[in-house]
Amino acid sequence: MTGMRRFAPLVAGLLLVACTGSASARSTSTLDGYGLSVTLAPGWQGLADPGQLQAADFPLARAVLDSPERARVRRGHVHLIVWDYGPAVPYLSFPPGRAPLMLGRHDITAGPLEGFPASDVYAVRSVLLGEEQLEAVADLGPKPLVANSLQKVNRVLGTLRAQPPRVLLHHHGAWPRTGSRCACFPDGRGESSFPPTRLPHNSSCAHDTVTFRSSCS
Repeated sequence: MTGMRRFAPLVAGLLLVACTGSASARSTSTLDGYGLSVTLAPGWQGLADPGQLQAADFPLARAVLDSPERARVRRGHVHLIVWDYGPAVPYLSFPPGRAPLMLGRHDITAGPLEGFPASDVYAVRSVLLGEEQLEAVADLGPKPLVANSLQKVNRVLGTLRAQPPRVLLHHHGAWPRTGSRCACFPDGRGESSFPPTRLPHNSSCAHDTVTFRSSCS
């Protein structure tokens, strides 16, 4: 599922919002934003954007938020990406998991990931953590695998926390506190998630993960 993006059809009903504030490192050791947080090990840096966290034991340019494969990982270093696909939905199947989330040798991919350097080693794990569908991707640097690479990644990944969504009921098809109108699928059924950039500008949670569950009848 690497590289997958959330779908964006507009439907009505219950609005589940993970309202968690801005994406920023609140201290030198914590990366917190958009419903996800990790504790950074000494020497690590991190970035957050809607639907993702990225952390590495080397400096990351903000350009990697659009193209994580642009972070060139040197031997002995690691790059961690956590994609958040939002609350569970019927059309995506993520195996349930629990904290602390870890990557093991069984998560190492047989080949390279699309768009990433073919010379590197990768580990990928998709999991339903609490109510959030997450995918952890680790670029473990050039082959062959450095012995402590997974240990370094797990030191940070093991601190991952996902905030549960907050449920808001619509009122006559309008979003609470925003006045924005919603519409339904023709059959009045379905459920979809989409990124904050697709929310109306006057949304009170314009930086948050959103899921609509339609209940139009």
